[in-house]
Amino acid sequence: MAKWAIGFGLLLTALGLVGYFGSDPAVMTAEPAPAAAAAEGAAAADGGAAAVKTGRSKTALIPSVFGLLLLICGTLGLDERLRKHAMHAAATVGLVGFLAAGARLVSKMGDVLSGNISRPMWFIILMSVLCLAYVLLSVRSFIQARRARNSQA
Repeated sequence: MAKWAIGFGLLLTALGLVGYFGSDPAVMTAEPAPAAAAAEGAAAADGGAAAVKTGRSKTALIPSVFGLLLLICGTLGLDERLRKHAMHAAATVGLVGFLAAGARLVSKMGDVLSGNISRPMWFIILMSVLCLAYVLLSVRSFIQARRARNSQA
């Protein structure tokens, strides 16, 4: 299971890096200013760029954080003495990653159902799927390990 943690850790790390470095820094990442601010002349004072940010969003690196944690747990899990605790920690990281990405998906469910899926939403969906797949594999592995222990006793 340690090798699975390392594999999924690499996938999540790559997902975050592609999400961050694969985006065009010139693309606007913020929503336009509210109508009230524009009506007060804020847009006229600075050429209309008051609420528009450019650059990469650091939140695109969130999958990489979970990926690095899985890599650490997987590497620790290669040691027989640490395997049980490391794999349980990795399963917890996967579960938290799934819940975090899933919560974001639920909050944007209207956009998803309407078919309006932005590039960041695809990355959230991918993170959610990867984390869920890892958790399911972990649970299956834990059940198999328990059965193997019980059959030896």
